[in-house]
Amino acid sequence: MSATTAKLAARKLTEECGITDDRARAMFDRLGSTHMAIVELRATERTEDTGDAQTVKLQLIHLELADADTADHLRDLARALYVGRTPIQLDIDSIDDVEPDADEIIRRGRNTLTALQTDDADTDDDLVPAP
Repeated sequence: MSATTAKLAARKLTEECGITDDRARAMFDRLGSTHMAIVELRATERTEDTGDAQTVKLQLIHLELADADTADHLRDLARALYVGRTPIQLDIDSIDDVEPDADEIIRRGRNTLTALQTDDADTDDDLVPAP
């Protein structure tokens, strides 16, 4: 199976995309800050690189930065999507290990979600942080 990577095409973001002068200035003044946003991407180009590698170029079609009131909701949605696409790691290493029951799997899932929620400590809330 070939390795496929994605690259985001550079584009100047304007107010139509939700990046107002004030928001851009705040980001400029606070490099390293993170921001929650809703984005729409379009796959615009594909290339066959060397060997089995492939690349798809993505163009940003639309971007809306979240305000402080909606950032936490978007963060929760992002976590739910992350948990939904990543398998819960079960500790079954040998024939003697007992397969966990449903309650144990649910508990481990909750622990994973709790761990993800605690990763927000290093974000900058007044500039709408990302997960």
